[in-house]
Amino acid sequence: MNIIKLLYVLFIFGSCNVFALKLHECGPINGTTVYNLKYEDGVDDSVNQPGGIVKNFFTFGSNADRVPRKCRCVSDDRSARDDITWYTTTYFTATSPLSKYTSANIQYFDLNESLSIASYYFIGTINKYYTVPFNDKKNTYDERCVEGWMNNPSANTGAKGKIDLRFKKTVIGATHFNGKVSSLYASLKKNVSSTTPIAETYLDITVKTPALCTIREGSNISVDLGTVASAEMNKGAVPNGYTKRDVNLTFDCNFDGSLDLTLMGKASTLTEFYASSNSEVGIAIERSGKLIKPNQSGNQVPLDSHRVGHFDAKAYPVKTISGSPMPGDYSGSVNVFVDVL
Repeated sequence: MNIIKLLYVLFIFGSCNVFALKLHECGPINGTTVYNLKYEDGVDDSVNQPGGIVKNFFTFGSNADRVPRKCRCVSDDRSARDDITWYTTTYFTATSPLSKYTSANIQYFDLNESLSIASYYFIGTINKYYTVPFNDKKNTYDERCVEGWMNNPSANTGAKGKIDLRFKKTVIGATHFNGKVSSLYASLKKNVSSTTPIAETYLDITVKTPALCTIREGSNISVDLGTVASAEMNKGAVPNGYTKRDVNLTFDCNFDGSLDLTLMGKASTLTEFYASSNSEVGIAIERSGKLIKPNQSGNQVPLDSHRVGHFDAKAYPVKTISGSPMPGDYSGSVNVFVDVL
């Protein structure tokens, strides 16, 4: 399966250090690391259906594989020096402002009525990706608290991430989402809510998938109206003793819904019929006993559960004059215009 992506990842680093941290809260040293992910393109039909999933649709990472952070800490009497304390555990929490649901034991967030995502952040030392949301994921390694601050400029938790894309329904045309999808926080204690995230992820995604239908091979697109004696022809009506010819079209589509067919063609001098190469002969097309007039929409074709639609009609010749039409071969053509309802 080939999926062409236009992916842009921008890293925005603020210029303000975090000084207003409360005890055991952590925040970014150089401003929150912001991932801006952009996609504008189509996807394979094989995934553009309910339940279709593209793993690792986005992968992203920070410059130098680092998300520097600092934490507010306190010294402890067991320390060799009053101004230095060793902390062995940092806790990480990831949240999202989006509504969520679970499928196959994976948490997904709704982007819109058609798309959802599973979002992951990398946690260092244990070297694993965790699905957002998560709370107080424990990461154990030694860090020094010096004079009430613990600085870790080489921290790599949150320095990588990935996103899976899941289709809730088939996209027809285009669907779009733009906004924040997740935030990552750090703290030195459980149940401590840090106010400033160390990383955030934003998506600007547009999935474009044109609605496609094809006429199935074997459909009756060339109709032979046969030979009719001039004396049997009727003005604006089926010839005497004539068996109407079948016009059967089967459409295979890539979406759910209905079609609206318009039979495009030049009208004869009797405007409810289609013109032929013989100006004195018109062609009638009717469906369920009702004439389908040239260039008139409203011929609805519902698609079944397999996204297949059937258009069944009848055709016959009529004369457009009061007298006998000029004998000889004639032909006509009709273009089928399909609109998606």
